[in-house]
Amino acid sequence: MPHLRSGAGSVCLAVLIIAVLIISVLSTARPAEAIVEATAPGYVAVEGGSEHSCALRDDASVVCWGNNRDGRADAPTGNFTAIAVGFRHSCALRDDASAVCWGSNRLGRTDAPTGTFIDLAAGWFYSCGLQSDGTVACWGSIHVGQADAPTGTFTAIAAGGSHSCGLRDDTTVACWGSNLRGQADAPTGTFTAIAAGGSHSCGLRDDATVECWGDDEKNQATAPAGSFIAISAGTNHSCALRVEGSIACWGKFFAGQQPSEVIDGQWTAGNRVFVPAEAPAGTFSALGAGAEHACGIERDGPLVCWGRSHFGQADAPGAQFEAVSTGYNFACGLTIHGAARCWHFSADAGDSLTAVPDGTFITLAVGRRGFVCGVHSNGAVECWGTNDRGQLDAPVGSYTDVVAGAEHACALRDSGTIACWGDNRAGQTDAPAGTFIALASGKYHTCGLRPSRQAECWGTGTFGQLRTPRTQFESIGSGPFSDHTCGIGADGTLTCWGFNCDGQVEAPSGAFDAVALGHWHSCGLRTDGTLTCWGYNHRNQAEARAGSFVDVSASLATTCGVRGDGTLTCWGEFYLQIR
Repeated sequence: MPHLRSGAGSVCLAVLIIAVLIISVLSTARPAEAIVEATAPGYVAVEGGSEHSCALRDDASVVCWGNNRDGRADAPTGNFTAIAVGFRHSCALRDDASAVCWGSNRLGRTDAPTGTFIDLAAGWFYSCGLQSDGTVACWGSIHVGQADAPTGTFTAIAAGGSHSCGLRDDTTVACWGSNLRGQADAPTGTFTAIAAGGSHSCGLRDDATVECWGDDEKNQATAPAGSFIAISAGTNHSCALRVEGSIACWGKFFAGQQPSEVIDGQWTAGNRVFVPAEAPAGTFSALGAGAEHACGIERDGPLVCWGRSHFGQADAPGAQFEAVSTGYNFACGLTIHGAARCWHFSADAGDSLTAVPDGTFITLAVGRRGFVCGVHSNGAVECWGTNDRGQLDAPVGSYTDVVAGAEHACALRDSGTIACWGDNRAGQTDAPAGTFIALASGKYHTCGLRPSRQAECWGTGTFGQLRTPRTQFESIGSGPFSDHTCGIGADGTLTCWGFNCDGQVEAPSGAFDAVALGHWHSCGLRTDGTLTCWGYNHRNQAEARAGSFVDVSASLATTCGVRGDGTLTCWGEFYLQIR
């Protein structure tokens, strides 16, 4: 039961009733723990679809991630030798050479025929298999002939948007299906591999060069020079694996659509935004292009994905994190390589938060009202998401840290001074002059730690948020949902102040390295790496998980932690959509 403090009982009860009403309306998912799996097995193949991806592990199992509508990411159990990922479905080749498909079965795209196969391919609304006798069998949509495979024997097949290509025994290429952009007009000559994209195709010639044909509006058919050993094609981009192991991509990824607006009384749709399909540096052994993203397997085993990830399709499993920050219905993590990864806890959320900017970050902060800010390795602050209060309007300059509240953010300059922006209705962006060594932001208040180790807070003080203790601290912590703050003393002990209707400021004894504050609960990272949480536990958000952690974050009714092995674990309200 919540604690009702003397002199504040009616206030706490009113706040509790309002909060429960809000969360009962907003919450659509039941409480559940969500886990990002550790990188135990390696990978031998990876394929991208429209909004999901799949990989074949070296233990012969298949794992998929991203949008799981229609069960397209629910890979079956068993041993497999090959995978194929389509628009809203997936297929795999079992070790007995039979084919199995899952996901949306509209137009029969998952109705794999009986028999034995040596290769599979999945297009937008259909699938194809290379049978053991070398002939091609296709199933699903046939409206433009993409499933009407020609006679003859083949050694490889590829399925695109509405066309297919096959590599014949004599190493020539035959394509069939839609040819509106010339994607089925295969050139003469001999090839060793083929790939089919949205409305273009590519082939790897026997001299190791790449030749593409079909739609080239986004330069997806303008292949670079060089020697390659593998190719793959997406909707408007293509990628190839160079002989030395680097990946070259050309064409563009669709990155989202600008907001619609009314100009001179006329409604105008926002422009579609495309970005270059640039591959990351590294040495790879395999690659797979999705609709608007791509993935590669590095030679030392890890999966790396890049491009559009509004459903987590580019969030490869086993990504190692070093920090996490949670908001309402979404969270962001910072990988050990400095990349930002954001995801939603429900599949019906938008993608303005998950479309993270490129670059290397040193810290991230998630705000309560749908925005994120991060400090790049060059010291610049960049924010994305909702901007109804100017919370994305970060000032130029060089910074070392950034924190976010409900609709405001503050950053610590190299000089030690503070810059704040966004909502200032409670004075939460009116940072005092002088220098600070640390920052923390609550919902509508902000705190800084002076060089004297004294905490100073500004903004709303309705629940005593500004009544800082006369104690010296080594660090301070709050959160975008919290109306309280905690400080860690030189001996590691916690001192908290502010809103305490549920015991969230009643810190336990012991030594701590970090603290994360939600609305109803608080969590602390002990010096031995274990977590302790306290306060209201109506969604199990205060049930700290066992094990060793390096970071923790708390929001309204969710807690996320980064384990010592770099994996993420979240518990409380909502599901986690990445694996």
